[in-house]
Amino acid sequence: MEIGKRVMRKQDAAKEAGRRFVAILIAMVCLLGCSDKDKDMEALKNLTRTNIQKATAMYTIYLSSNNYKGPDSLQQLITFLRSGGERDMVEMKIDFAHLDLDHLEQYCISDRDHQSYDFRWGIDSSPNDHAMPLVFERVGVDGVRWVGISGGVILKVTDDAKYQELWQGVYEPNDTN
Repeated sequence: MEIGKRVMRKQDAAKEAGRRFVAILIAMVCLLGCSDKDKDMEALKNLTRTNIQKATAMYTIYLSSNNYKGPDSLQQLITFLRSGGERDMVEMKIDFAHLDLDHLEQYCISDRDHQSYDFRWGIDSSPNDHAMPLVFERVGVDGVRWVGISGGVILKVTDDAKYQELWQGVYEPNDTN
């Protein structure tokens, strides 16, 4: 009985998070309508300018559309983005993130070191969890590896121990590198 109640609370929380996401999108559209649209659209595009930002957005869209349970593989992530979930909601999130469905695989390769990203598959979270590390550069450039954090933050990590902590999911929102 208690497990059923927890599942219902998690489903209700996921629905509420989806409604909040839509409300934020609507508010942004309204604000865009009242200001310089070109500047605002350019600012939104900058949130997914690099591949690691796009890959992190892809994973975040999956999480927010699947009761905050992450995909188990890249194939599951891409298949879902192309055809899964409540299509209107998923497509709206994809459009908002400026993702092209024909290029999802390309977004999963670092535009800096040209290696495939590592993802933390199967994350089980909730809408109340703080931001978490999701996408990792394998090699990096000049001793710096980028890590994509849910919420759009990109950490530039030079320390191997810090990188391993992030890989284990240890992250405080005040981290700057």
